[in-house]
Amino acid sequence: MTNRFDKIDEFLIHIATFALSNPYFEITDNFVYGQMIKYNIKDEKKILDVFSYFEDKYKYRTHLHAYRENNWKYYLQLVNGKEDFINKKALKIYIPQDRKHIKKSAELIFDFLNKNKIKHLSKISEDIRCDNISIRLLSLEDANLLSKFIDETDEIKKGLIDPNPFTTEYKNIAYIIDDKVPYLYDTCFYISEYINDLRKNNKLHQVSYVDFNNFLNNIYANVFNKGEKLINYCEKRNIINNKIGKLISHRENLELLLIALNPNKNINYTFAHFRWINSEQYKKDINKFMKDLLYKSFNEDEVTKPILTLKQKEKLLVDAILKTTKKYTLDHAIKAVKKYLKNNDPSGFTRDDDIRLTIINYLPSAEVVLIIKNSLDGEFDLERYINNAISINIDKLKQEILEKACIQTYGEFGETQFLEALREAITKKNYKKFSNKAKARENLIRYINPKDLPQIMKQALLDAGLPGAIVQENYTKIYIELINKTMKKMGC
Repeated sequence: MTNRFDKIDEFLIHIATFALSNPYFEITDNFVYGQMIKYNIKDEKKILDVFSYFEDKYKYRTHLHAYRENNWKYYLQLVNGKEDFINKKALKIYIPQDRKHIKKSAELIFDFLNKNKIKHLSKISEDIRCDNISIRLLSLEDANLLSKFIDETDEIKKGLIDPNPFTTEYKNIAYIIDDKVPYLYDTCFYISEYINDLRKNNKLHQVSYVDFNNFLNNIYANVFNKGEKLINYCEKRNIINNKIGKLISHRENLELLLIALNPNKNINYTFAHFRWINSEQYKKDINKFMKDLLYKSFNEDEVTKPILTLKQKEKLLVDAILKTTKKYTLDHAIKAVKKYLKNNDPSGFTRDDDIRLTIINYLPSAEVVLIIKNSLDGEFDLERYINNAISINIDKLKQEILEKACIQTYGEFGETQFLEALREAITKKNYKKFSNKAKARENLIRYINPKDLPQIMKQALLDAGLPGAIVQENYTKIYIELINKTMKKMGC
């Protein structure tokens, strides 16, 4: 049997080989995550009735609630005691199951948790993947109870498939710890950083588990112990607010990953790590340590945000306007700026990418006025300024609006309607079949003349690094393939 560290090697080689074969494709953490959860899994079909079965089964239970959230509709949430998990570090267990056993195994597991009044935050996926049953628990005692139950239940053991090799594994069950920052997203970020570093230095052929482990140890020593390039790390991870809390979470995730990558450390080390980071002494020590590290890195009297030039602040303002326009409308973005200038209230802007926090932290209303006046030779004309900002970035904005509408339609109605919607927009010059959730269709109508679609699609493909000759001949087919790949990365 292939051991876990061989599987890690295989996966890293898989990503490196893809990067080598696709030199213009950006290797991102999202791409790595999409590959990781389905790696070596051939079963692509969804389990069509699993959600409705559990929603009906647990509909009238007092403590166990089963539901789907709009932004997580590919998972069914099963929850008992959600409020108890607020601001708590939880132990997360993955019990990956094959198609034949997932429904019965999940039923046995959740009935056991319910019978024993164990509080948990859990999810089931409708796909066969390495995390299709995940359970968050508050204590090691609860984890040991569940682990013992699984070990004694043949029906569950028969359905187990290979867990994620980048976790601590015990009897084909994967264990991690979840806090402010998801462990697997951190893991995928480090893999993408590692692969991109090898690509930049023409060393993709040197990829290996051992080399990756050394790469991570260097980050841990230099960033999280010495504070070197800590500001750069914050910028790369978009850590703007609550720096200390988020950096502690990133540090703990990296410590856990290094435990998982050490062949001399087993599940007991993960449990010991969980106990330690939940101790009061650790919480006191780590907060002081991280505050001192940030103080040293920023070289200031106290931990504050970095100083930005007016030009850098204008870039943030334009980004906030563009993202708010993309999510809502141009009129909405204009009203958002007016509201902020009048009341110092950023709530009109989109929450996406921490835009509101960015506005509060870096853009006092007086400086927004100054930015606008500087751009218009001393005149304050908000609508003119915003229209100028939009027009400068309009091509990219149109690409993003089209991509968002395609993804929204695909996710809501499936691939067939997405294809019909796009083809009808190109041939019949209307957007009727696109979803209008999150104003997807409304933004298409408002900002994109259907006759411009071919050029927008071609430019998006060229910006993605595809050769011009191929794009000109097959742009519709290639654009559809691009959206399909994006949806697969998102787990659709």
